[in-house]
Amino acid sequence: MRLNTKNVTCLGFLICLLVGTISPGYAVLADRPLPKDGVLGVFSPSKLPKIIIDDKEVKFAAGGQIRNQKNVIVQPVTLKAENKGEDVKILYEKDTLGDVKRIWMLTDAEVERVKAGNKAAPLPAIKASTPQTH
Repeated sequence: MRLNTKNVTCLGFLICLLVGTISPGYAVLADRPLPKDGVLGVFSPSKLPKIIIDDKEVKFAAGGQIRNQKNVIVQPVTLKAENKGEDVKILYEKDTLGDVKRIWMLTDAEVERVKAGNKAAPLPAIKASTPQTH
């Protein structure tokens, strides 16, 4: 099947329209909820299963999760490239064994929010579903 210029233009317009309607949804991430019992620290990428937080070597839990500043789960091996090898301010949680199980890489605004003691951002209201009768 051959695509003509008109079809390509329509396809391009539809893609731009779709991207334009999706993008506003990402604005919610500026106020993402953070754990109330999380600990503020500085993360330095290193070789797994050990990671460095506040210049101390700690163990990263099996199945641990790292979320970047856009709230996207990232693989630990990509962190050096993503942050150009620089240290990052984080909020983290440990499991019952003392291993780090969750890490949230913070933006400067989130660091200030955490320091002020306001870790939990307000969540959007959830509408109660009405029972359907048949």
